[in-house]
Amino acid sequence: TTEMTLDLIRMVKEMRRLEESNGTLNLQKLRLQDSIDSVLHVLKERIREKQISLQVDVPSELCVRAEPISFVHSVLANLLTNAVK
Repeated sequence: TTEMTLDLIRMVKEMRRLEESNGTLNLQKLRLQDSIDSVLHVLKERIREKQISLQVDVPSELCVRAEPISFVHSVLANLLTNAVK
């Protein structure tokens, strides 16, 4: 979808900026559930059209350390998009 494509573009731009500046990663604590919710929001129309029921069971306290624009979101988007196909 357009939203996932824009996220990927932002992520690549940020990685490029870090490479050029020899910068350090800005790892932040991200709730995994928030990332999943974000991806599901983008996919909600496709999920509704296919009449799919998804159940996500992730402990609310489960976090990862990652860049705010990260591969975590891309991986989740890919997994959930494939699940909806």
